[in-house]
Amino acid sequence: MRTNALPHEPSQAEQRLLRACDEWAKASGAQIVDRMPQWKGDEAAYQLLRCRLETSGSLASLTQFIQRIEEGPLAVKVDSLQMMSRDPAGRQLTLSLQINGLVLNPSSKP
Repeated sequence: MRTNALPHEPSQAEQRLLRACDEWAKASGAQIVDRMPQWKGDEAAYQLLRCRLETSGSLASLTQFIQRIEEGPLAVKVDSLQMMSRDPAGRQLTLSLQINGLVLNPSSKP
């Protein structure tokens, strides 16, 4: 689990998650329109890096984008998503989703 978690350092964790989002979008053909990372939680053992994403593309590209998130090696999960049509024919879609990345805090050594 530790090998798949995001780095403990906040700037590195954000950079790694946002870079992964860019790679998933590029590989799937989706386009990221907006993204907003936000830290959540002050647990002793872990924190969550929550990221709201807005992407656009065809049904096929957005489906591949979601699949890459779910099947990727990072400890990331999709919490919510909403898909909307941007044209009357439904060929161009907007996908709004919230993903959470796991950041494990270093264990304290005695």
